[in-house]
Amino acid sequence: MKSWLRHLSLAFEADLRSLALVRIGLGTVLLMDLAIRAATLEAHYTDAGVLPRESIGLSLNKWRVCLHLVSGSTSGQAALFALAALSALALLLGYRTRLATIVCWVLTVSLQNRNPMVLTGGDTLLRCLLFWACFMPLGTRWSLDRKLSGEKAPGQKTVVGAGVAAFMVQVFSVHFFAGLLKSGAEWRSDFTALYYALKIDQLQLPLGALLLKLPLPVLKAMTAGTLVAELVLPFLLFPLLFGLERWRHGIRFAVAAALIGFHCGLVLTLKLGIFPWVNIVSLLVFVPSFVWEKLPRVEGFFSRWTGRIAEPLSNQLLGRWAGSPWAALRLPLWQTLAVVVVLLYVLVWNLGSLPGSPVRVPRTIRPVAYVLRLDQRWNLFAPRPYTSDGWYTVPGKLASGEWVDLYRGGAEVSSDKPADVSAEYPTYRWRKYLRNLYQKRNEDHRPLYAAWVCRQWNRSHPPEERVTELRLVYMREATPPPGGRTRVVPMSLGSHECPSEGS
Repeated sequence: MKSWLRHLSLAFEADLRSLALVRIGLGTVLLMDLAIRAATLEAHYTDAGVLPRESIGLSLNKWRVCLHLVSGSTSGQAALFALAALSALALLLGYRTRLATIVCWVLTVSLQNRNPMVLTGGDTLLRCLLFWACFMPLGTRWSLDRKLSGEKAPGQKTVVGAGVAAFMVQVFSVHFFAGLLKSGAEWRSDFTALYYALKIDQLQLPLGALLLKLPLPVLKAMTAGTLVAELVLPFLLFPLLFGLERWRHGIRFAVAAALIGFHCGLVLTLKLGIFPWVNIVSLLVFVPSFVWEKLPRVEGFFSRWTGRIAEPLSNQLLGRWAGSPWAALRLPLWQTLAVVVVLLYVLVWNLGSLPGSPVRVPRTIRPVAYVLRLDQRWNLFAPRPYTSDGWYTVPGKLASGEWVDLYRGGAEVSSDKPADVSAEYPTYRWRKYLRNLYQKRNEDHRPLYAAWVCRQWNRSHPPEERVTELRLVYMREATPPPGGRTRVVPMSLGSHECPSEGS
């Protein structure tokens, strides 16, 4: 029995250097995400934006805690952004690593709760990974904690623990359940899903447009290959579970590299925000020890830069407050049991996300997922990719009686398709927000957006050019089947009076 349990636990073994690389990656992604969000700080997170606190009930579940509701001002939100950036930097450098990870998770969940209209699958994965990372020894290698603590390092290079296992199972779940949810004919019989995904103008990059020129049979083969990869490769991240002990390290590395390559392909072909980057970082946990043994210069590089940063801090306040990098190698029994219980809960949650599944998390304990923000559904391009696309026009009537397109800075109103639809959205956060705004379930958000557009325009124009009313129009373009012709239909999202000055 003990031998079987040890065999099972080794299936979830991770190298401490790989965990350090995950830590660096998570910190980097957090800083990147905050920089992107900062560009729309006022518009998306303050009372002067598209979702003031008085209207937060349109989006915020009562179980979701949001520290960002404390202030509706730009300065208040900027202070929280700065705190999040400092905690992300501490995580990246491995300073007070456990505490930094917890703070990063709390502030990330709070920020996401502030405006769910701008969230993507990458946000879901990021907050889930940060939760599990709170129970992992991320600071044992290449960290300020190790350099500043002065504690003698144990000789071990790998670790097996509940937190690491949960992190790995989360990575498995993203890919496997994404494959199961791809149930549409475009994935399972027609094999046109890749064609439709690459035809989404809002997401398309030049390489994606180039891939569309491949023969249709090639695109169909790539579609089938994507589905098979998502359903099969995640299991091979745990070769020991299938008795493949002799080649377990090589198989794990090859599969992780293949999945990383897949997400690199997404980066190059589609504008998916942080989603592929978070996936790439998560897969680094599977890098086995033999890779680091063959790359001593890489390990030496990371050790040197942490040493150079730590040296001037060693006698300062930061040095005296350094955390122990080895304290998290073994979790207390109660934490281990808690992680196992929550992991089982999350697996049941994922099973319940499948259509027709008889397995469901009981309603009475569903709030646990909402509080911890472990609620998840991996439906990227599932059950099928979007089969429509589009862009916005916002005709506005000025005080002079003239109609102009407020979305394009006062240009003439036109229904012509822009040369580059993806460039119509300043950031992927805006793209997600406006895509959600088009959905019927979010129609209560439309007056808020219209009021924000009015304020933005009138704030920078003289009285005779101020807008008095506007219309929201989504130019919906249906994606035709291969060889078909496109069709554009204007979809009215309502007419809105602009609020009077000072209201």
